[in-house]
Amino acid sequence: MKKKFILILSCIIILSTQFVFSTEDFETPDGIKSQVEGYGSSEDIDKQNLDIDIKLNSNSNKHISFTQATLQDIGDQVVHITSRTITIDIVDQLRLKVYLEVWTGDSWSTIKSWSDSISNEDSHSFSKLYSVKQNNYYRVRATHTVIHDGSSESESTITSYILIK
Repeated sequence: MKKKFILILSCIIILSTQFVFSTEDFETPDGIKSQVEGYGSSEDIDKQNLDIDIKLNSNSNKHISFTQATLQDIGDQVVHITSRTITIDIVDQLRLKVYLEVWTGDSWSTIKSWSDSISNEDSHSFSKLYSVKQNNYYRVRATHTVIHDGSSESESTITSYILIK
């Protein structure tokens, strides 16, 4: 019980420091649809220049308790990409695969991906600055994988899109 309380408290602290929203307006494009229901559609977001996707532990996960992906326009055609995985206990291996995707007019296309893994930990974080082209819509997709005692489980997070002006 104490572990779960500490985990929930940690998630609240992490979340409270992560939400930063811009007041800059931009037009929502028509036709951007996600390949995954509920993610990245043009109905999702109107006036944000930071997008965050967070999932707390679902009952189907034995080890993963928290996943997160963020995409933030920090100006000068540079985006800040982050992803984080937290597990209930220390696990054998944590893997993160992070994809930066651009809207091509009819689908999302991966323009850059990163992979990283660590062993014998209960959390793993990724952070990267990346230069992008203006007047394009971008999103981040991440796959969080845990390997422990010979079995694996995965969660995916996908942010909505942001327009780089």
